[in-house]
Amino acid sequence: MFARTKVRYNKDGSKTEYLQIVESYRDNGKIRQRVICTLGRLDELQDSKQIDRLVEGLVKFSAQQELLSLAQDSLFSEWSREVGPVLVFRRLWENTGLARIISNRVENTRIEFDAAEAVFAMVLNRLRAPSSKLQVAEWAKKDIYDPNLDSLELHHYYRALDFLAEYKNTIEEQLFYQEQDLFNQTVDLVFFATTSSYFEGPTNANDLCKYGYSKDRRPDRVQVMIGLLIDQKGVPIVHEVLPGNTPDYLAFLGIIEAVKTRFNLRRVVLVGDRGMANEKTIKAIEEAGYECSHNNRRRESFLCRG
Repeated sequence: MFARTKVRYNKDGSKTEYLQIVESYRDNGKIRQRVICTLGRLDELQDSKQIDRLVEGLVKFSAQQELLSLAQDSLFSEWSREVGPVLVFRRLWENTGLARIISNRVENTRIEFDAAEAVFAMVLNRLRAPSSKLQVAEWAKKDIYDPNLDSLELHHYYRALDFLAEYKNTIEEQLFYQEQDLFNQTVDLVFFATTSSYFEGPTNANDLCKYGYSKDRRPDRVQVMIGLLIDQKGVPIVHEVLPGNTPDYLAFLGIIEAVKTRFNLRRVVLVGDRGMANEKTIKAIEEAGYECSHNNRRRESFLCRG
């Protein structure tokens, strides 16, 4: 059965629509229709909202459908969980190979939870809603939808951080050689940058927390320095957390020499920006055996090979 309108023309030339319930049937192989009932004039039924009441009354007899009246604001959301960005960033995460590297390394430890998923949750949180690890544990269960993260508790995130700190060098090296094998590179162009991160609260137990030049403009707070090397594609190669009073040029040389040893690099090209192009930095780099090309007058950049 179905509903249809039947038009009747009046003597004055106007027309009136009637709402009918009709069913189809076969008669000697031909499809015909018959009117089950005429409900009345369509305009009157609409004005009196009788159609709405009839539909609402019929719904309870349907085993397959449920009517939701959006027009009357009867449907509303009390809370929701984000899923789109989770799918996008999970694919990117898998493409980096980090999940595989972490999972393989965990096999030789006593960790009994999915450390790779815990790390992914922290990375995703940093991208979407940066917050503390305490908030990450709540955020992963309430604000985003990913069944892989539902079993993680707060202590899993802290344990995952301990794992990353312990196996940092191994993870970085496996990522590096993975990229080398993929692109078969023989000459490595690396870019270096440092930043600082200051602390609130007591930090007496941490020897890395020192007063130094603050890039956050907080000289009143102890800090750590973070040095980062990336390749020509923008992929991080290595990072180091250094005492907060470490000058840029010492961080620069320390990381570069460590990287040359760890990764067996035959040739490294260093590119520094204006912040690194000072006499002390360039002199120290040249004394370390690198050939530097730079603009002495403007000191906007330099290029070193070694």
